[in-house]
Amino acid sequence: LDSVKNVAVFLQKNGFPALAQDVVNLYKKVQEERFTVAFVGEFSRGKSTIINRLLNDGILPVGNLPTTALLTRITHGAVPTLTAVNPGGKKTKHPLKSSSWESLTANNFNGADPEGHVIVEVNDQWLGTYGIDLLDTPGAGDLDDKRARVIERCIVSTDAAAITVSATSLLSLTEQTFIRHKVLSRDIPFVALAISKLDEVKLEERDQVLDYLYKKLASLKMSLPVVIPDDSIELPSDKYKRIVGVKALKMLI
Repeated sequence: LDSVKNVAVFLQKNGFPALAQDVVNLYKKVQEERFTVAFVGEFSRGKSTIINRLLNDGILPVGNLPTTALLTRITHGAVPTLTAVNPGGKKTKHPLKSSSWESLTANNFNGADPEGHVIVEVNDQWLGTYGIDLLDTPGAGDLDDKRARVIERCIVSTDAAAITVSATSLLSLTEQTFIRHKVLSRDIPFVALAISKLDEVKLEERDQVLDYLYKKLASLKMSLPVVIPDDSIELPSDKYKRIVGVKALKMLI
């Protein structure tokens, strides 16, 4: 660990602050006892919705609120709290409720496109028992260069990634590029594919959509476990029944 510290200092002194920060993040990672899962994917793929299902609560805002552009860490805490951290490191605590999310942009980021991050503490038994943190990341297809670098550094120091893709537009070329170059190339220990919006596909066509997905993954030589974290989903047969439900994703994590 002393050698790792020395590397960080060397990089900082020689003009590589971003790399130095990566090393510092990894240094912190090996000392903590949390298991961090980053939910990543393109814009409007349902990442926040899936996290809400995992926690059985509408904790995160969904839709097109500016706050969905922020990196949000959900962790266990005795008192439900939302803490906004601006780019300068200033922290502002709020009660965890809808109005707190809606006021974030104006109150903490001067009405501009938000930067910084948010820490959400929830008294969730699953998170507390297993020492799990969940990261809700901005949409990969909706990132400027600055925010893209933030997400890349987040991915480097995470334990697992759940790549969220929509059943209505599975594995587009941009998604394939993102998965291969931004996720799989980072040697993250555990990676899975979470399918959202299968309810928007006709019941009789859902098995065909999943058949296509598995064939596409095989052709791309991507060996990834697949889950459909939605307890309301019905399928025309039992072929893919084992991968359906929030429990399937919880078991993977």
